[in-house]
Amino acid sequence: MTTITDAGKAAVTPSPQPEVAQRARHRIARRLLPFLFLLYVLAFLDRMNVGAAALQMPHDLGFSEGVIGFGAGIFFLGYFLLEIPGALIVERWGARRWIARIMITWGLMTVLMAFIHTSRQFYIVRFLVGAAEAGFLPGVIVYLTYWFRYQDRAKAVAFFYAANPLSYVIGSPLAGLLLGLSWLGMRGWRWLFIIEGIPAVVVGVITLWYLTDWPRQADWLPADEKLWITTELQREKEAKKLRHSYSVSQALRHRDVILLTACYFCAMTGSYGIAFWLPTILKRLSGKSDFQVTLLAALPYIAAFIAQQMNGWHSDRTRERRWHAAIPVFLCGVALALAVVYSTNLPVSMGLFVIAGGSFYGFQPVFWAVPTTFLSESAAAASIGLINSVGNLGGFVGPMVMGHLAHRTHSFSAGLLYLVASLFVSGGLMLVVGRQASVGQVSLSLKGGRGFMLRSTISLVAGTFIGCILAMGADNSAAHSFTLYVGNSRGDDISIIDLASLKVTGEIKAGERVHGVCVQADGKRLFATVESDHTLRIIDTASRQTIATVRVSGRPNQCAATPDGKYVAVPIRDGDSVDIVDVKQEKIVKNLPIKEPHNALNTGSNRYIYVSSMAGHEIDLIDLEKMDYAAHIPSGGRPRPYVVSSDGNTMYVAVAEFHGFVIVDIPGKKVLERVEIPSEHATLRKLEYESQDTLTHGLALTPDGSELWVSSLLDDSMYIYDVKAKKVTGRVRTGVGPNWIVFTPDGKYACISNTDTDDVSIIDVKSRQEVTRVKVGKVPKRLAVATALPTASRLR
Repeated sequence: MTTITDAGKAAVTPSPQPEVAQRARHRIARRLLPFLFLLYVLAFLDRMNVGAAALQMPHDLGFSEGVIGFGAGIFFLGYFLLEIPGALIVERWGARRWIARIMITWGLMTVLMAFIHTSRQFYIVRFLVGAAEAGFLPGVIVYLTYWFRYQDRAKAVAFFYAANPLSYVIGSPLAGLLLGLSWLGMRGWRWLFIIEGIPAVVVGVITLWYLTDWPRQADWLPADEKLWITTELQREKEAKKLRHSYSVSQALRHRDVILLTACYFCAMTGSYGIAFWLPTILKRLSGKSDFQVTLLAALPYIAAFIAQQMNGWHSDRTRERRWHAAIPVFLCGVALALAVVYSTNLPVSMGLFVIAGGSFYGFQPVFWAVPTTFLSESAAAASIGLINSVGNLGGFVGPMVMGHLAHRTHSFSAGLLYLVASLFVSGGLMLVVGRQASVGQVSLSLKGGRGFMLRSTISLVAGTFIGCILAMGADNSAAHSFTLYVGNSRGDDISIIDLASLKVTGEIKAGERVHGVCVQADGKRLFATVESDHTLRIIDTASRQTIATVRVSGRPNQCAATPDGKYVAVPIRDGDSVDIVDVKQEKIVKNLPIKEPHNALNTGSNRYIYVSSMAGHEIDLIDLEKMDYAAHIPSGGRPRPYVVSSDGNTMYVAVAEFHGFVIVDIPGKKVLERVEIPSEHATLRKLEYESQDTLTHGLALTPDGSELWVSSLLDDSMYIYDVKAKKVTGRVRTGVGPNWIVFTPDGKYACISNTDTDDVSIIDVKSRQEVTRVKVGKVPKRLAVATALPTASRLR
């Protein structure tokens, strides 16, 4: 047991100079904390602006979620390598010059992010940004020990750390505004890096003049105040030495340093996993614009600022650290777990994310007050560097695992549950750390064996990395079982194909001429529009039975359901309108006028849904809360099938007028490009299909958004368009009359209905080879894929 003695306790008891002490404490706080606060705001703006940029970068550069997640996380590898040396430099050479160097170099590296074009460049520059910033946080934490006594330190750290959540409050709306820029031929995300990187360089130069390394060098501090703070800090240092004076190597092997390192690693896994992916999660959940999403993403950090200050103040007041650090991460984990359960309810999910963000940030100021209770000088600097560097590898693991699981499962639920587990482990480790009894008296238990604890901690961190590597390399095909539903437009059934065995496993009787099929996100309910009796059938996928039938306003076309299955939009071909069906009430709750409607499309949001207007040459966005149109987007012709990129900014529309598709900028509501696909076949073949009013009946984006597959009635083929290279890079032969196309969520298969041969082509996406053709009912058209994973809470 390591305990400060009574003599040591007396040595750090505040000296009886209340008037001088009060003046000195306030003057130091006013001089240093606002400037350090500004430095940390700039640090976090430059560190986390990649999360906002991820709303546009994947589309512009063709990056998948895995690339973005790995690039976001690799920042912390550079950070890791230079963290301990950086912290020791602050201790031995002083903070002023080193912090200035950090700010200038990281600002320049952030600006360089604006000029990347490839994933390799993205990884390299993000690594360099991390290396440039290494040493900043532990340097500041050590620097605060030169100016603030132990009993003031948690409040000082809390004020400094307030820059962390407030940088999101400031940075999220700012990033949303900058994403809307388009200057000198560069998109908003590039200007985001330039405009947020330059201030770091400017303030770095100011740091050389403004900061003072030690109290004895402070010309701005009156002599009596300088003497008081110098004496107080010296008494505190001597009290620690009475207890035990640790060398750097001893400190790095200290049981509680190792525990704190593992605790921080797990906490940062959860924190950065949430922080980086929150804008994307909210975008998919709400369907709102980039700017609106960034405003929503700022809300948890307003709560974080309040929780941070209150928890730091209460910890200093009660002189307790361990539970004040553990409870916030436990509460964050609980809120995050509930956010997964209620993922289809935007208000509830948003409230839970606010609780998660607010509670987590109450952890940090208390946590960082712990190492300096038993360490000082170089030992403290090195230990804080170790804790922060290894701990921040969690910042690499969290976003990377989230990106990988999102790419594999097309759901954020699995990734969020991984973060929940990390947060609970962090809280548990914090409770194992020795408990502080009072100011000046620190009890840090060494029982249980240093060797055992060291091995346990190394196993925890190593196991996490090995698990990540195995997950990245594993074939997850066995983890998913996908079902393909095929609407047969000249039959009375829906064929069911098991995409594991690639065989028809049954059929659902739905009525003559099934013209559209769609599923809700959890796969529990299937919706089918039936032309013969003008109905929408609501089908239970487990029993394969129709559980409700809703009569619609006329001849229905391709429907679309919200992810939660609450509403289904049904275009009425002969009624120039679209019916909005409330599934629970089993009735039409709104009928909106629209000229010659054709296809409805799920936006991935529970609030919005798209419907195309053939006569209007546009795609209309319906707000399901207001039950009215929210936007009218030009399609560049008579729209047939269409698809939207995952960031919601770009639409690809097959039009009736030519053999190809149109690229549309959704926020700008303008046509960007018409892409015509040349055909190898003769004019006679073209004339044969021109009577069908379109030559491309289907198109779809691969799940990672890198390729657009377009069906051609002229060539009985799928043309593959590379989104990043902006050109056709391949062609895959199908059956005769390819129509609708869907991909399995894991991106393994493309499924194409062939209307003239009454079958479905199953294409292996990676090899671009047809695996098999599965015979189905008469004239198959619309397709829908559902996962058999038993989860009702998929954030899409």
